[in-house]
Amino acid sequence: MQTFYVTFGVKYREEPHPTWDKAHPDGYLTIIAKDIAMARRFTAALLATNYSFIYTEDDFNTARWAAGELGRIEFSEAS
Repeated sequence: MQTFYVTFGVKYREEPHPTWDKAHPDGYLTIIAKDIAMARRFTAALLATNYSFIYTEDDFNTARWAAGELGRIEFSEAS
């Protein structure tokens, strides 16, 4: 399993997110999935197109996000 990080646009600082009330541009959603394709599928199922980026663990620095982890979703191999 791999770790991926989903970030949100600045508009969610003021506007409510349409599908996930914890979304905020100063934080991120952690997704644990088999691969990036699975992470994208589950992100789309949860957030539709209402997110900014999905990062791999190598490309993400958690220290840059003041609010830290807003949530965590872990998928099993059977998902």
